Amino acid sequence: MLKSRYDLLNKHYRENFNFLHNLLHSINHLNMTLESTNIDAAKNELEILSKEVFEKYSMIYTNSPVISAILNDRQELIERNQIIVSTTLIDDVFDNLDISKQMEFFSIIIDVILESCISSKKEHKILIIKSNSIGEQNLYNFIFTSNDDVESIVNMIKEYILNEKLDVSIDFDNNEEVSNILVINHAK
Repeated sequence: MLKSRYDLLNKHYRENFNFLHNLLHSINHLNMTLESTNIDAAKNELEILSKEVFEKYSMIYTNSPVISAILNDRQELIERNQIIVSTTLIDDVFDNLDISKQMEFFSIIIDVILESCISSKKEHKILIIKSNSIGEQNLYNFIFTSNDDVESIVNMIKEYILNEKLDVSIDFDNNEEVSNILVINHAK
């Protein structure tokens, strides 16, 4: 157990170190470009750098420590498969579940969605996670590029919900471009 925690922390350290190392290299290159008064090239480099930093930040920082940890853990897979991830979470709307249950529940959802994105033949792959509270219901909305087998994803999640006796329901919509899974937490 201790070894696996160390390996996970070490993996995250290496990924963050590599990101910061590349960021510093890019900033240094940008400074040299500015010194050579090549403003157009500097603007282009700054735009690329800003986009990369925003994408990485959006992927690893959310208002949900659980979602952040899961996305950070799958960062290499997400980058390797060029999946654009964006999160807009108002808060940790599943706080009625303990951390280990949240981790297990959202790991299952995110893993099957990432598999769907990866197996999709579509050129642009996305995963957007949004949360909101409406009355007594807390919502998580997962919008993603799918492999057109969304119903099996939903059934897998429903089976987990039944087995764990969670007060959660799920709905989905699928079209040619993206799929949408709505997870509703009824317990506040």
